[in-house]
Amino acid sequence: MKDLKKSLKNILKLGIFSALLFVFVALYFTDIVHKYQDEVTTITTKREPIQKPIWPSITICMEKPFKPSVLKKELGRANRHIFRRNDTNIPLKKSLWQVYQNAAYRIKRDFDLISSQKILDLGTNVVMNETIFVEEYPTEFTGMCYSIVQKPQMGQHLNRIFFGIVPKKSILTSDEDHPRGVTVIVTTEKTRKEIINAEWKSFSPLMISKKFSHKYIFVVNLKETEWRFYKGDPDCILGCESNHCISWQDIQKENRCRLLCIPSVLLGLFPNVSSPMCHTIEDNFCIYDLYKKVQNSKEKNCLPPWNDIQYEAIVKDDEFINDEYSGEIVFGWINVMASWRTIKQEILLHDEASLIGSLGGFLGLFVGFSFHGTICCIIDFIFTYF
Repeated sequence: MKDLKKSLKNILKLGIFSALLFVFVALYFTDIVHKYQDEVTTITTKREPIQKPIWPSITICMEKPFKPSVLKKELGRANRHIFRRNDTNIPLKKSLWQVYQNAAYRIKRDFDLISSQKILDLGTNVVMNETIFVEEYPTEFTGMCYSIVQKPQMGQHLNRIFFGIVPKKSILTSDEDHPRGVTVIVTTEKTRKEIINAEWKSFSPLMISKKFSHKYIFVVNLKETEWRFYKGDPDCILGCESNHCISWQDIQKENRCRLLCIPSVLLGLFPNVSSPMCHTIEDNFCIYDLYKKVQNSKEKNCLPPWNDIQYEAIVKDDEFINDEYSGEIVFGWINVMASWRTIKQEILLHDEASLIGSLGGFLGLFVGFSFHGTICCIIDFIFTYF
């Protein structure tokens, strides 16, 4: 009778153990393991003192991408989407690239870009012992844009950027072509070209829209937030180059188009290739569609940057009096003087320690499992039977 009770007791214990183990596996085990395998991430936030500010790149685009009068003259209608949509019904008297250049607002011809009262040229400029590099690139949505990368001379400390956009009278006197204002985009130097396709890899940048005015300067006090990404590409410090996942050789390998040429809106991404510019609408969009296809294929396996800087700002307008520039202008003063930087770190929500802790916790709750108890049982078994 005693043996029968003991057997029933053991069977009951085993049944309860099995039932609870089944409930654990059915309700929690699969979910915990899937969360670990899915590599779900979360963001932690902290602040660090700034030893050296990450100097931004300033990109300037006109509020209007193209001059309507030129589009009407060249295309028969003010169709600003012609450079990113395939419309073969439009007869072109010139190449598509020539139309783009004529219709876009361009430095020197339509406006001057100035710094400390010096007119800037494309390429390298030296202004008050500081090197200012100006680059032009056509974009898909915002016309021709211009980036300003300012760097101090050796041993100099830089904490502000001063710049101005001064339109020529030729566009100010035309109601149709008057650009109205500008958009200023603040990014790191490596990510400045993401404006080309408006494809922001990490986050949307700081954008400041300003109308042309006679007497105001906008003052920007920047704040830095550094994002550190989980599984970031160690070759991409402070952002990735816009085409770091796709090369012109990738497009060449997949090319089935009549002519291998560079579409207008991709010139900034591939400035040093030897292929000619696309002249016809058909050639332009055949290569552009091929680029998008290759991009979608390549970027599935493209890692985010190791880290990147997101800029935030307090913007205010101050009165500005300058007899030299009495017409409509946009002047900007950007300060990088914050003493603290926000760090946003992307980490695994369920790492190896979390996996072991979750599994161990639920096993302990349902079946009383612990490493200590299991080891003690093994020791007792060995000493009892051996």
